[in-house]
Amino acid sequence: MKRPGTIATAVALCLAVCLAQTALTNDAILKMAKAGLGEEILLSTIKAQPGRYTTTPDDLVALKGAGVSDKVIAAMIEKASSGAGAPVPAVVAVNPLAAAPKAAPGPVNEVGVYYMKNDAWTDLAPEVVNFKTGGVLKHVGTVGIVKGDINGRVNGEHSRTALMSPAIILVYTPEGVAITEYQLLRLRESRDAREFRTVTGGVMHVSGGATRDLVQFESRKTAPRTYEIALPNLGAGEYGLLPPAGSDSASSSGRIGKIYSFRLISEGSNAAPPATVPAPSPSEQVVQQPAQPAQPVEPAQQAEPVTIKIGDSTDRVVGSMGQPDRIAKVGNKDIYFYKDMKITFVDGKVSDIQ
Repeated sequence: MKRPGTIATAVALCLAVCLAQTALTNDAILKMAKAGLGEEILLSTIKAQPGRYTTTPDDLVALKGAGVSDKVIAAMIEKASSGAGAPVPAVVAVNPLAAAPKAAPGPVNEVGVYYMKNDAWTDLAPEVVNFKTGGVLKHVGTVGIVKGDINGRVNGEHSRTALMSPAIILVYTPEGVAITEYQLLRLRESRDAREFRTVTGGVMHVSGGATRDLVQFESRKTAPRTYEIALPNLGAGEYGLLPPAGSDSASSSGRIGKIYSFRLISEGSNAAPPATVPAPSPSEQVVQQPAQPAQPVEPAQQAEPVTIKIGDSTDRVVGSMGQPDRIAKVGNKDIYFYKDMKITFVDGKVSDIQ
């Protein structure tokens, strides 16, 4: 009389011979499991024979529901992932603790402000702003932070960038800087210039009109350090996004800074920036260092305003500004740091002024 184990082995050998010419599939494993073959026999067969197993979540649930053991299912997954036998579909990860994929890179990767032009994000060029208080330039406070409300003045009646309202701008912030540190401001036209009033330095007591030009805005984070700001229904006019003092060595913390300005045009309006305000070429971009507050000195002792422009040589800048507080070399750039200004040289010529 034959033993049950001998009969099971014979059945397994018969099945193996029948399936030797083709790769094993999920259906083949189910047939052997329903025939009552033990776990060890199924494991040996999976290991010895080529396999074409599908291991999607639905397939695994079906195998488990048919009584296939976890070890057998694991052996099928391992066989499928090893690439043995005929090509199989990509294995679906079943580990619920698998790490989430890295965030996709954002649309821009340089610090700045951008607007949509021809279906692509385009740099919003900053403009130089002079900070004042009470009609004269404000002195720099402790550790270079201006305390109190300030007045800003931007030369020119209109911004060179016009956006149709409603508009969206994109901001890529410096590392460690939150979008809430930026200030959206309404600029008021005043005698061939635009002016605004705001606060800086985290003062506790703010004068009544210090925040008159602040505009509340909502942002949406679209990528690391990248935020979209919707500008709906603000009305036509001049506006600017003022970066925080910490993101620029001069902005809001001295006499000269920068602001990302733009002009909103109401929908349906044919208005455009005046032709009398052309964009200057790089060689024409001049930063005028404002004069110091009036002092009771003899007229002969008053120094002429210092003018630094793109293309000036290192010797001319040092002759006008004196030696910098420090010098940093980044690649082919030499960066001179003054108290209120940062000047970048390339090949001994001024290439950028902040």
